[in-house]
Amino acid sequence: EVARMLKIDLSTLHLWCKEGKLKKYGIGKRVYFKRSEIEEALVLINPQNQ
Repeated sequence: EVARMLKIDLSTLHLWCKEGKLKKYGIGKRVYFKRSEIEEALVLINPQNQ
C-alpha cells in the first residue's frame, strides 16, 4: 500500500528503508509505516504539491 501511495516500485520502497529514508516498524511478520513519515516522504518526493 505504501509503495502505491508514494507511486514508487516495491523495490524502491525496500531500498529507501535500507537507506533510512523511510523507517519501517515490524510487528510479527507484518511491516508498518507511520502515516506522518509517509506524508513527509511525499513532500520530499514531490515538493511542488505541498
